[in-house]
Amino acid sequence: MKRTKPIQALLILVLLFVSCGGADSDKGKAHRAVIQGVKTEQVHKMEVDEYYRTSGTVKAGTISDVACRVMGTVTSIKVKEGDRVSEGDLLLTIDDRDSEQRARAAREAYAEAQSFLGAADKNKHLAELTYERYKNLYDDKAISAHEMDEIETHRDVAASEVARARAGVGRARANMEEAEITLGFTKVKAPVTGIVTWKDIEVGSMAVPGRVLMRVEDTSSFRIDVSVDEKMSGRLEPGMSVYADVEALGGRLDGTITEVVPAVDPGTRSFLVKIGLDGEGLKSGLYAS
Repeated sequence: MKRTKPIQALLILVLLFVSCGGADSDKGKAHRAVIQGVKTEQVHKMEVDEYYRTSGTVKAGTISDVACRVMGTVTSIKVKEGDRVSEGDLLLTIDDRDSEQRARAAREAYAEAQSFLGAADKNKHLAELTYERYKNLYDDKAISAHEMDEIETHRDVAASEVARARAGVGRARANMEEAEITLGFTKVKAPVTGIVTWKDIEVGSMAVPGRVLMRVEDTSSFRIDVSVDEKMSGRLEPGMSVYADVEALGGRLDGTITEVVPAVDPGTRSFLVKIGLDGEGLKSGLYAS
């Protein structure tokens, strides 16, 4: 009897486990709902836009500061702020009397140097003919060696005079070209095609080399320069597409990153990004975000 008790207990325990498992299975089957009328779609990976908002001011793609390269009194101004100019258009003139005088003197010196070279060439040619004639006489023993030496020396001197005259022509030409360039600097011309957006000179004022007199903006393209948080470093690169909201134009414009300056400003913890904009009605100074 003692041996049968453990076996009976084991059988009861196994039956209990089987019964419990069957009950759970039946319970799960009883509560499983069947949903009808619902369509399913396959999940696909896709890229989504990431948004980072910053702001900046619209500016022309190319901004050229116009400065003079010679000192003098401004004698005329041909444009005003807001005027459209083409590359090479005359913007203003500076008193050119001194420059013109130096250029005239340089031209005369160049002409004189050329004349001297022409005379030296003729003298050299004559000296060479004389040398050949006397050499024949010397070969025929019609003249002495001393006389032949004198003729040869005369020929060599004539050749050196030509070389010196040719060098003088080179120096005179360089001086003349420099004087002409300086004279040309008295006429200040537009460096690019665009609009005169700023002017800080009047007729009668003294123009000083290096001083900015006007500003011309090339309005064929525009951009905004924005500061971007350092956490975006490495995530932006030229060619990426961005959007810009320009409130004054009442719409969103397409833009493209044209340059990413990698250096981070330690004060603001940000770096500079330049964005080219496409759109009608853009003007320098508009706010964009």
